[in-house]
This record gives sequence, C-alpha cells and structure tokens, in this order.
Amino acid sequence: MGSVSENVYCAFCKLQRKFYRTKHLTWTNVLLCLAMSFMLMFGLWQRMDGRVTLLFAIAIIVAEVFVYMRWRISVKCPHCHFDPLLYRSNRPKLVQQVNERLDSLRASGKYLLRHNNPFENLATRPPTEKEKQLDKTSGLKRTKERLISKQV
Repeated sequence: MGSVSENVYCAFCKLQRKFYRTKHLTWTNVLLCLAMSFMLMFGLWQRMDGRVTLLFAIAIIVAEVFVYMRWRISVKCPHCHFDPLLYRSNRPKLVQQVNERLDSLRASGKYLLRHNNPFENLATRPPTEKEKQLDKTSGLKRTKERLISKQV
C-alpha cells in the first residue's frame, strides 16, 4: 500500500506542496472505526451490545467527512490559493481569488524573505494591443509584475 500524501507542484506558482491522494475512506480507516466502536462499546456498557452498529455508523460518517475535508483543503495551493477544481468550474471566481491573494501578499511584503515566494515563478503574459497603445501614449515601461491573471 502506498502513502496517503505526496509532494506535488502548484500549476500556477510552481511551488511544492503536500497533496492527499485519498478522497474517501480506505479499508484501514474502516477497520480503525470498527476497533474504536468496539472499544467505546466495552467502555460504556462493559459487554457486547447491539448499539455498537450505531457507534460504527457514526464513526464512519465522521471519518468520511474528515478525510474528504482533508483532501479538499489539500487541493488548494497554500501559497497562491490556486484551486484546480474551481478552475474547471468557475474561472472568473478563481482569477479573483488568486489576484486578491497575490495583491494582499504584495501589499504586506510577507513574501519577500520566504523560501516559498509565490511571485518567483509566475509567468508573464504578453501585453494586449490596448496595453501597448497605453504604454506608447503615456510613456510607461512594461513591468515584470504583469501577471498571467487574465489567462487563468
């Protein structure tokens, strides 16, 4: 049996993070829930009791919720808040979330001395025609901070 988690790279900021592969309970989790149910049964009633099935069902439900929540939280990048599931279903909302996260990091300056700087590996996008015209008319130079945010 393989490990439950693995190190992966974010598709947006390209930083390494931990990702939990298991989305639902494994047989090991089910056996642990069963063992916990029997221990609770003997702790509460000091003998075999049919109510252990209720304890087992509750333990399975709680364990499934926690394993799914752990998986869902691990999908989202902790550095730039890029979420591949949201990318597939609602790209404008994801763009807004990532831009808000990067703007807040940029404003706070907390990323400057971190070893996992989300700005380090961001790709730049070519300027649009409108931006080229704006640069020509106002004399502004193109900055390195023009992100790929419209293409996310």
